[in-house]
Order: sequence, then structure tokens, then C-alpha cells
Amino acid sequence: MIVVAAILIGVLPPPLSRFAGLLPLGQGEKTLSPEVLVENVAYGVTITTPEIIKSSELTELIIRVTKDGQPIDLLANDKFLHATLVSSDLKDLAVFNLQENFLEPEPGVLVTQHPFLDQPYTMWVEINDVTSRDHHGVDKTDYIARLNLNTDKKAVTEASLITKEREFDAEHTIQLNHDKLVAGQPARLSVSVLDAGGNTVPLLDDFDHFYVIVSQQKEFYEMWHVDQALSDAAQVTTQETVFPEAGRYIFGIRIFADDGSGVDFDQVFTTSFIVESE
Repeated sequence: MIVVAAILIGVLPPPLSRFAGLLPLGQGEKTLSPEVLVENVAYGVTITTPEIIKSSELTELIIRVTKDGQPIDLLANDKFLHATLVSSDLKDLAVFNLQENFLEPEPGVLVTQHPFLDQPYTMWVEINDVTSRDHHGVDKTDYIARLNLNTDKKAVTEASLITKEREFDAEHTIQLNHDKLVAGQPARLSVSVLDAGGNTVPLLDDFDHFYVIVSQQKEFYEMWHVDQALSDAAQVTTQETVFPEAGRYIFGIRIFADDGSGVDFDQVFTTSFIVESE
């Protein structure tokens, strides 16, 4: 888990679940069906949460996935699942993926945990075919659904600050670059790594970075791999995107350090930035 200025984007540790097998739905829990946004493959997805999600407590979430009415082992069928959580104030972003962030007590049942802030949240679930890297976007993804989740409290918080730079490791920073963002107009974002002197250094491997751009208030969600044609070891660049409305969005990216680069973290690095469209 990496926390930067109160903004979280997962790699979360595997959760410790009370499920040895899967217990029946207990008192104080509820199972919800998300709103389906894209359905190129007809999955059945439900999400189980506590009846009341208590802020500042580690909360268990259970995602059940079926196809043709039967639980499906996603990985065994070359399918992959991402779940994305974002708070209404954009101060909490978590991205979970099937292999790293879920327990699977039985096929089609995925269990994870998250410490919710005292804000309303939106959760997106996306399922893709992993036989091709080109599996995002409404025409190519299998399934995308959205669910609104409320915690027991809603605090009044200051708006998230626009951010352009984060710590990468002890000797480097990671910087977000983009032209002026205008609602309704195509845009690209890019990130690069700088040394202490402000010089770009080639520490990024370009094989499979992915990112998410979300806003609960704008009901906006996009997940993509970076544009390989415009990316190299010095800079990674997003696919072209269009921000639908003026306002603030959170951009979270997972990047991979080049082998042998000498940076002092594991090979996967995740961080997030706040951007604003006019």
C-alpha cells in the first residue's frame, strides 16, 4: 500500500478474510447488483458489503461473478477483473486486480478489504479477456458496472489539490505532464521520472503500464494501458481521452521500473495525481 498526501491507489496486501470456505450471507450484510454500463459478455455480478460501511474501519467486500447462471473461474477462462474505488472528494483511490488483491475461496467468489474514508464512494468493476492486450474501451472490454456505496458518515472536506509531482524514490520524483485540459476536447497525459537536478531519466520499462481516470461526481471512468507507440523508458503516455465536463479528476497509474534500474522499491510502483479540466 502506498499512501501519498492522503491519496491511496492500491497495491493492497492480500486480505485476511473470515471466510475459510464461503459462509452464508450473515446478518448485517447486504448484496447489491451494480448498474451495468458495458455488457459485451453477459456476466452476473453482485457485490456484498456490510449493511453499514463504517468509515476508518477495514471493510470486507465480496464480488461474485457468474456466467450463464454458474460461478466462473475467471483466470482459468483467460479473464481478468479490476475493481476501482474512489471517494467523492477524490482523496481516496484504490485499484484492485484479480491476481494481487483478492482471495478466491471458491470459483467466482472474490474477497478483498478496504479502509473507507468518511465519504460516499463509487465502485467500478471491469472484466476483460486477457488473450489480447487491447482489451479496454467500450467496444473491447467484456463488462463494466458501477455501484454507489455510502459510509456511515460524510465529512465536509476541502477540495483535493491539483498535483503534478510525486516522490518516486529517495533520489527521484515522478512528474505529470499535459497541455491545458478542456472539457470535450481530446487530451493525453504523460509521466516521466526526474533526478534531483530536474533531468529526465530512463527508469521506466514500457511493456505494460496501465492507468485509470475517474471522478465520482462526474460519473466518469476510464481504464487503459498506456499508448506504447508514444511511450519509452523515459516517458509513458496515455491513450487519447476526453474529459466530459469541467472539474477535477483523479489519474492513477501503475508503472513498472526497468530491471536493473537501481530504484529502491519493488518493480511495481503506483501513484496518483489530481487534474482539472476547464
